[in-house]
Amino acid sequence: MLCGSTCVNTATDPSNCGACGRMCPAGQSCVSGTCSCGAPVTFAAQVQPIFTANCTDMGCHAGMRPAETLSLESGKAFAELVNVASSQCGSRTLVKPGAPASSYLMDKLLGANLCMGSQMPKVGMSLPSTQIDTIRNWICQGAPNN
Repeated sequence: MLCGSTCVNTATDPSNCGACGRMCPAGQSCVSGTCSCGAPVTFAAQVQPIFTANCTDMGCHAGMRPAETLSLESGKAFAELVNVASSQCGSRTLVKPGAPASSYLMDKLLGANLCMGSQMPKVGMSLPSTQIDTIRNWICQGAPNN
C-alpha cells in the first residue's frame, strides 16, 4: 500500500498497522494488520516462575525483609507489582498494565532509565531475552492476574 510517497506493508508495519498512519503502541508489533502483544501470557504459569527462579530463590526479593520491601514470592508478587509505585522513585509505577515502556520493572530488567540502583537481577547476568519478552508481553496484555 502507498502511504504518502512510501510503499508499506500494512499487515506488518508497526507505523502503518492495518492502515496508513495507524501506529502500534510501544512494545507491540503489527501482525496481520492488527497491533499485538504476542502470544497470550499467564502470570502464574509463565511470569511467576521467572521471578521465583531469578529473584526469590536468590533470597533477594523474599523472606521477612525482601530487598526494597518488594516480595516477588508466589502469592505476593502480583499485588506488590501491578499499579504500585516504586520505592526507589515514587513517581514511577512498577507495572503499568498495558504499558511496558512506562513500567519501571522493565527499566530495572533492562538496566535503562534507572532512578537509582542497578539492573536486576543483580546476581549473575541479566535475564534471557525470551524471559524479558515474556514479562513485556504480559504487561502489554494488561498484566492480568491469571
